[in-house]
Amino acid sequence: MRLKLARKEQVPPYIIFTDKALLEMVRTEPVNIEEFARVEGVGERKTVRYWKPFVTAIRRHKGITEPLGSGLSHEETLLLLNSGYDIPAIAAAKNIKTSTVYNHIASLISSDRLTDFSAVITRDQYLRVMQTATAHPETLYERLTPEIPDGIIRIALAIPDHPLRNKPNQKKNIWTTNDTNEMKWELLGSEYLFRRPWLTVRRDTVRLPNGTIHPEYYVLEYPAWVNVIAITTDGDFVMVRQYRHGLGITATELCAGVVEPGEDPLEGAKRELLEETGYSGGTWELNSVISANPGSQNNLCYSYIARGVTLTSKQNLDSTEDIRVHLLSPREVYDMLLADNLKQALMAAPLWKYFALNPPQ
Repeated sequence: MRLKLARKEQVPPYIIFTDKALLEMVRTEPVNIEEFARVEGVGERKTVRYWKPFVTAIRRHKGITEPLGSGLSHEETLLLLNSGYDIPAIAAAKNIKTSTVYNHIASLISSDRLTDFSAVITRDQYLRVMQTATAHPETLYERLTPEIPDGIIRIALAIPDHPLRNKPNQKKNIWTTNDTNEMKWELLGSEYLFRRPWLTVRRDTVRLPNGTIHPEYYVLEYPAWVNVIAITTDGDFVMVRQYRHGLGITATELCAGVVEPGEDPLEGAKRELLEETGYSGGTWELNSVISANPGSQNNLCYSYIARGVTLTSKQNLDSTEDIRVHLLSPREVYDMLLADNLKQALMAAPLWKYFALNPPQ
């Protein structure tokens, strides 16, 4: 077999396999691709290239008459992935369609045989599919293709914890879950150092899981915050401009504010929009819940999308507020993000998510 392949490829026989590798095949008698790949001296690339003729000969010698199973093509794909091949290269090497390779990879992920899928799908692609599947499951493919290939969507849907993959006892996906708290610190003591309406400083003493005690860990306490991506019936974004003393700049931002004690974040967002801009109404949905700094702050920011708002009243500002309202097109807001002209991270992040799901025209 080795000599036949060497003549066909016009190379010395040892280029196909060394004598040592052949002796190891005789000793182990591999009868499938998995066993062949484990033979010392074979390697992943030569496994993909030569396994079928050698395994077929060994099976014939051992009297095994059952045909090689179709699932072996999945194993070939896995071996090529592990060897550094990308999807087009795998398709070319196996003389199959790229759509078939995508199906193999999705199957390997679903069966937990492929757990590191970073080489075939990016985190951004995964999150885009996840967000669209959650918001628009019935039109998922129509909304994402051709921007994201069908095969990548199938791979994303096969990843554990995807909203459209609902299987019992599935493994958690570390990209998307925060519900495990095995690394939580133990609170040993706490005291307040400073309390003012807009700043509360707390000093904690904590024990880490490895037993280390941190005697001075400082936490800044704030109430919940809200901001609103408000879009008028004409499709314009309701933005505000105001001076920000910390950076010493006049900034264009989303409408935002503080949730009052006992107030629901959604009601707080509606109140802030009406007070700061005079706009109200429309349909509202939660866009994201994020933190400015989970390492040192205890509050969350709730970001909403309000579609179809209209101007219904004048501004109702506090004496310390100087806010001017501007209407910007989606393209203008998107260009602000690209130019790094929106400095407030708690507003930039929800806007990036919005435009990821609703690209500007």
